[in-house]
Amino acid sequence: MHDSKRSPLKHSLTLFSGLFSVIVLAVLVLAVSLSLVDAPVTRASAEGSVLPVVALSPTERIVVDYDSTGCRNGRNWTFELSGGGERQLTVSDAGGSYEPGTAPSDRPSPIGTISLSSTDCKGIDDLLRHYRHPDGTSGSTTSIRIRVSYFRDGEKIGSEEFIDQGLIEHWIWHRDQRGTVSADSGVTPEMLSFPALFLRAARQHAGALRATVTVGEQTQTARTVPAQTKGVK
Repeated sequence: MHDSKRSPLKHSLTLFSGLFSVIVLAVLVLAVSLSLVDAPVTRASAEGSVLPVVALSPTERIVVDYDSTGCRNGRNWTFELSGGGERQLTVSDAGGSYEPGTAPSDRPSPIGTISLSSTDCKGIDDLLRHYRHPDGTSGSTTSIRIRVSYFRDGEKIGSEEFIDQGLIEHWIWHRDQRGTVSADSGVTPEMLSFPALFLRAARQHAGALRATVTVGEQTQTARTVPAQTKGVK
């Protein structure tokens, strides 16, 4: 009789224990799911062949679509690299360049063409090489999407796509403006950022274009004047 009276209690305790285990498991699954959602979106993907900028031939070209969104800026740029004895970079602003405080143009704006030195080409290669090996870090409110298309003899031979929320652009700016850079930043002495290349092209563009670019911690404005676009180093 004594055992039979305790049996319902044991049954209730067993039921409670099982329910508690289910709740704990559900909480753990939810926590893991949230951590995956909040994980940095820094990643890379590739298809087909890639071409090094430093060895780009006259029949090869690279097109880079650069999109960034963030609390301080939003950019939609296109960079086209042409190979040959004098490698050139043509830059356009797909969103239209505009004065701060005014609405952007709805038409793409050509920024200009500059010549690239061998050091410039290595700097772009270093940047792309960095993007190809994401470390999963995130330290910026700006999200950058870079799509790279590779062409040979007019045919597309490969593509890459990078999503980045890291700090590589900040560290490049820090190196150039302050002369210092974190030892683990991955920045090489030659590495170039796309905002820096855009700004250089804007400064060399012949016309009345005004380009405002946020690089690192500083907003830089280039009031362009007619200038030579050849031999920019």
